[in-house]
Amino acid sequence: MALCVFWLPGFLSGPWWPLDDPGSNGVKWQGTKHRRSRPAMIAAELATNPEATTPEAPSPVLTATLKLCAALADNYARFNPEGVGKGYAPTFSVEEGRKYLKIIMSTSGNRSIHAFVDRVTGNVYKAASWKAPAKGIRYNLLEDPESCYQRADWAGGYLYRR
Repeated sequence: MALCVFWLPGFLSGPWWPLDDPGSNGVKWQGTKHRRSRPAMIAAELATNPEATTPEAPSPVLTATLKLCAALADNYARFNPEGVGKGYAPTFSVEEGRKYLKIIMSTSGNRSIHAFVDRVTGNVYKAASWKAPAKGIRYNLLEDPESCYQRADWAGGYLYRR
């Protein structure tokens, strides 16, 4: 596992963990630029095996967010099996910010924000832009995560208000 460190003037430097994790099932996790973070293997292991114990286990919100990413990847595979076979399937990753976790969808080298998740409360928001969520809570991953996982749609239709 290679470790890269980026330094930009005006920003604090820190490690970026590589995104290649063979057992992630289309779910990737990446730490922040400004502080040390847990390796991607811990988060991927907890996403596939919630009973796994680690000395530095991620928060319940991060674990629920990774499960949401897995549900999004499964939704795409269920409705577009030929796209998965040809390698067109998007990958969903989680970037940790100061206030929100960003769920990022990557397709053919293009990245877009799928949703934001509040790091403290677990509230899920639709993305208004690359840096900010839209107003209004859509789901809560701590109180009722199963309703969010069941309605999860890889294209984001479940995030619109009804």
